[in-house]
Amino acid sequence: MICISLNPSFLFNIGFFFSCLGVFYIFLFLHHFKFKSLLNALYFESFVFLAMIIPVLYFFPLISFQQFLAILITPLFVVFYPLVLFLHIINCGALFDGYLLKFLAFKMAGDYFHLEFKYFILYLILSFLAIFNKHLLIIISIINILCFIVLL
Repeated sequence: MICISLNPSFLFNIGFFFSCLGVFYIFLFLHHFKFKSLLNALYFESFVFLAMIIPVLYFFPLISFQQFLAILITPLFVVFYPLVLFLHIINCGALFDGYLLKFLAFKMAGDYFHLEFKYFILYLILSFLAIFNKHLLIIISIINILCFIVLL
């Protein structure tokens, strides 16, 4: 609310919406589950990824199994970004360029998935209701997995 009051144009900014929604899903997961093991961290990463599928698909209707790589790649950025920053400081920033270019060139088949506005709003309502119901949180994850059935 503070960000919107300082800059009302954020109300119409998709990136700001995704950031707020991502933080909401992080807190939603932490509200219902506790980190007791490394396996919970994988569940956490998977849940936040899955929870964001429908909102992202509404604005960007391309879906691919390649998106699942984000679950594995996201934790690597915790190491990658500081390492690359350090390498740039010591003038060796191009060390990983070849690998990065190969990674960015990797493409899997995708498909367009048009999501109607009413389903998008229904999903957001279900997400907010999941604050009060742990089972609804799990259903939200399953709904997002169903989007990938289109690709089969």
